[in-house]
Amino acid sequence: MTPLPDVSRLHRIPERFAATLASCGLTTSFLHANAEPGDDLRGPLRLTRAATYRDDAASIALRLFMGGFHEPWHDQSLYDCGLLTADGQNAHCPFHLRLVDHLYLISDYLGAHDDAVMGAGETTELLYQAAKPEGFAGAVLDLGCGAGTIALLLARRADHVTGTDISHRAIAIAEANARLNGITNASFLTGDCLEPVQGRQFDIIVSQPPYYPADRAGQQVFLSGGPRGDEIARRVILDCPPHLTEEGRALILSSWHPDAAVPHPPNTRVLELYTPVGDVPGTRQSLVILEPAAGDPWFDRFEVPGECWGSIRPHRIDELMRTRQWLRHPHGHLQFTTGASTFTEGQQRFVQARAESLLPTRAISEEEWFALQNPNTAPDPLKRHLVALGWLIPK
Repeated sequence: MTPLPDVSRLHRIPERFAATLASCGLTTSFLHANAEPGDDLRGPLRLTRAATYRDDAASIALRLFMGGFHEPWHDQSLYDCGLLTADGQNAHCPFHLRLVDHLYLISDYLGAHDDAVMGAGETTELLYQAAKPEGFAGAVLDLGCGAGTIALLLARRADHVTGTDISHRAIAIAEANARLNGITNASFLTGDCLEPVQGRQFDIIVSQPPYYPADRAGQQVFLSGGPRGDEIARRVILDCPPHLTEEGRALILSSWHPDAAVPHPPNTRVLELYTPVGDVPGTRQSLVILEPAAGDPWFDRFEVPGECWGSIRPHRIDELMRTRQWLRHPHGHLQFTTGASTFTEGQQRFVQARAESLLPTRAISEEEWFALQNPNTAPDPLKRHLVALGWLIPK
């Protein structure tokens, strides 16, 4: 088994090293032009032929820090902290460095060792966009933070973020990522699930616990959620509510067996957004949203089409929470959901919405079409039907 690079000296990583990389020209636009799309977290980026041979500073930095090449680099501080290792006259970067929404973040390459620390994956963007406040949050918790990706992304919209992970290695890497990007309102704690933050409450809690069944995770223990795969996610969901402020929200991304029930902690509203499309065959992928509800707890589910799965945003979660509440206590006026419209093809009417509305284009009857145009005069059963589908929302 290939040994993992040493993290014991990463605390010496130069502050705002990200600014150095940006000044070299290693930016998002440069990456798009010089590296092929796709990043499976297992190996260096694939570079274009031009980027392989050019000698400008951005190309050299791309090859060294993201492409797995051995290149000259004369900053001794990067050798001192372990980000670079010497190879004769050249340097080599043993870490997986990626650029995520203008943050430079290191992690481990996956597959070489069962204690590797995972960086940003395909679902990282989904969870981040679903949690990202439109304004400013107070306290944020990234539970099982890994390399700290979501915590550090959310730090730009929060007073303070905290990341927790059971892996000492993960915490060392997350702290290094905060330092190299000059982020000072983030702290990281080692411990099991919520144990490091006992007695504290947060406005936003995000978590993507491992959810692969143990027999499918193989040697990559960071993927295993237990024998079934959902054991850690269940524990997180049940333990989160006491750590939420009165207006707080927890978002837990996981996978479940098709017939598995998501737990419903007491005194909470629980909305499961799910799609049958997932990276674990035979499961449904879910974003479970928890909010305190001492006076009116409930659980509900809403299916999101696979093509809309990456478009979940807080304002749409807010709308869906209101519709589920309205179905229990109908009152006030309704309106056509944000961004939706109707059209006609031949004799058939259709309703459609933008992707972030999380609704599929569907054929509708004349009665449904009339109700969408005049929601507050439609018969109650039809209104409830269209609210349940998400096409009508409370004003």
